Amino acid sequence: MKISFAIDSQLLRELGARLVGKPHIAIAELIKNSYDADATQVQIIMREDRIEIVDNGQGMTFEELRDRWMRIGTAQKASERVSRRLGRPLTGSKGVGRLAVQLLGTQLLLESASDQQPNHIIKATVNWDEAVNAGLLTQATADVFEQEGTPDFPGGSEHGTRVVITALQQQWNSRTLRDVAREIWPLEPPFKTDSDESVDAFAVQLDTGQKWQEKIFDEQMRAVLQIWTSRIVGELLPMGAKIPRDSVEVQRPRIEGSDPLNISDEAADLLLPAPSDAPGSSRIVRLSLNFDDGNREIIHYVLNDCALDRLNFEIRVFNLKYRQPAGIPVQEARSYLRRFGGVHIYDAGFHLPYYGADTDWLHIEMDHSHRLSVSKLLPKELIQGSDAVNPLNYLPTNSRLFGVVEVDTSHELRASAMMGSAAIREALSIQLTRDRLADTQGYRSLVQLTRFAVDFYAIREAQRAWARKASAFGRKRNPPDPSHTPDREPAKDNDNDEDVSAAGHALLMEDLLNETSDLIPEDTADLLKTQIREVAEMAPLAFG
Repeated sequence: MKISFAIDSQLLRELGARLVGKPHIAIAELIKNSYDADATQVQIIMREDRIEIVDNGQGMTFEELRDRWMRIGTAQKASERVSRRLGRPLTGSKGVGRLAVQLLGTQLLLESASDQQPNHIIKATVNWDEAVNAGLLTQATADVFEQEGTPDFPGGSEHGTRVVITALQQQWNSRTLRDVAREIWPLEPPFKTDSDESVDAFAVQLDTGQKWQEKIFDEQMRAVLQIWTSRIVGELLPMGAKIPRDSVEVQRPRIEGSDPLNISDEAADLLLPAPSDAPGSSRIVRLSLNFDDGNREIIHYVLNDCALDRLNFEIRVFNLKYRQPAGIPVQEARSYLRRFGGVHIYDAGFHLPYYGADTDWLHIEMDHSHRLSVSKLLPKELIQGSDAVNPLNYLPTNSRLFGVVEVDTSHELRASAMMGSAAIREALSIQLTRDRLADTQGYRSLVQLTRFAVDFYAIREAQRAWARKASAFGRKRNPPDPSHTPDREPAKDNDNDEDVSAAGHALLMEDLLNETSDLIPEDTADLLKTQIREVAEMAPLAFG
């Protein structure tokens, strides 16, 4: 005689508790389910007697509710891998979201309308206490019914899902709400996405009725953007602004008697001058360079053939090493910037989709691959007086940047109309497809002015790094600190730290060799590095 396995319904509670464990993770799993359902807007509504998670995702039909939502441990997400409409990589765990609900409250109401069946609403209620006490898992039930009507989901959507949890098991405070944000922040892009058809369009709104709690949640959702090491802020000053005496000029080769389009360069928009019939005008950018140690520098630079009338930008530079504040894991932050980083362009508030992490419109990655050591745009006076060699080694990659550049193509066309037809032809403008900027002098001015600022940051960062290393070589060596651990940095940039070990000196010398690599034969540099490491290993570990 064969006997089938029977599964006790207590497994519902055991799975929910063990797979999730904490209430804030349970909330996060529900929001991940919304993300996997291609929602672009999610509302978390919290009151003393209930929690609601409402989205405008694809919703569920009766068959999907029966065959997927009611089936424990479904392999749907393991087999499908991406969402149905937007092709997002699926994030939620198999069945965890719905099982985890019982950690939050004992009563559940689910309301869903599928994008495949307009005006048709599926409702289900679950009493988790009754389900857990049902005896066998197959005897645990949900009450399901259907009705016709016009549903109301975020953004006025007629499809989506609403989860209402009552008979709550715990109280929520600012700390637990911050924990929710720490679980879900990588899902929400740092920029506003104007199209619901974008895979990146996802916004989470918290409504607790307490503005201060909502502010804490929102700050944690954006906390990754606050861990910058440098901020580059620029503004194109109005036409006619007085040029300061200490301003510098954007450098580009002057071409006499030849067609400028004959320039052979992969980054020609950094070099091409204005056409002779649309020379542009001299315009000034006020640039503020801010470092996280409080240091700040302001310079002005001039583009003599500028074809832009308005420009503002802020670019943040990140150095994602070691432990980060706000509970942000380094690997998640790096992954986030690889996905959402780069320098983005907004046209009158509209995010242009082809300018960001996946594009190199400022030619930064190209110059990295070419190991560019001299800026094409910076004048010599900004580089002179520094001992730094190959300062563009400090040019940050797109994966270390998040920037927003604000322009207005409608305004640019109006401004150019006062200067004639040639100026209109070269004004900053959008292609007919409404996603890319046309290759005009206005666009080239945009590239030149923005890239100048990034190159200037690289020069200053190189100079700062060289100064720190030079200072480290001049410090007094102290006996080893008994609290030294393998995770401790062998050399510190903090001027108050005088402990520079032999290993620290070796690292500093290797850095110097790397920065002078273009001046030393490669085999010689490799030999020197090997000898430096051997000397460091032979150095005594204690001093008498």
